[in-house]
Amino acid sequence: MLSALGIVVIMVVIVADVISRTTTGGSLVGAFPLVEETVTVTVFLAIAYGERTKTHVRISLLTNRLPGPVAMGARLIAHAVALLITAWIFKACLGSAMDSFEIREFHEGPAAFPIWPTKMVVVFGAGLLFLEFLASTIKVMFGVEQKDPEIVADDPTSIASTAGVA
Repeated sequence: MLSALGIVVIMVVIVADVISRTTTGGSLVGAFPLVEETVTVTVFLAIAYGERTKTHVRISLLTNRLPGPVAMGARLIAHAVALLITAWIFKACLGSAMDSFEIREFHEGPAAFPIWPTKMVVVFGAGLLFLEFLASTIKVMFGVEQKDPEIVADDPTSIASTAGVA
C-alpha cells in the first residue's frame, strides 16, 4: 500500500515538473531528489511483499521438473545463497544508514533534501526481505513449499494472469 502511494507521489511530482518546465522554462526545485528518494523507498517497501507473494522473477523451469529430493536440495541451496546475500545487503545498508543518520546527510543543491530517512527505509526493507527468505527456507526445509509457482500465460489461475504478465 505504501509503495502504491509512493508511485502516485512520483507521478504527481513528475507531471508537476513537466508542467513547470513547459510553462516557466525551469524545473521544480527539489523535484529530482524527491523522485530519486521516493523510487528507492517504493522499491524497498515492496520487495519483501514480492517475495511473500512469489511474484519475484523465478527460474523454475528446471527445479519443478527435478525429482523431489533433488529439487528440495536445489531450492535449499538457492535459499541459503539468498539469505547470505540479503544478510550482507542488510549489514552494509545498516552501516551506511547509521553513518548517514549521524551526520544528518542531505542532498546538495538548491533544495536540502534529507537522505538518511531513505537509507533507514532501505535497511527496514532489506530486513523484511531477509525474514521472508528465512520463512521460505524453513518452508522448503520442512516440505511445506514443494514447488515454485509456474507462470503460464494461458492459465487464468497462473501468477502471470494475476500479475499482468503474459
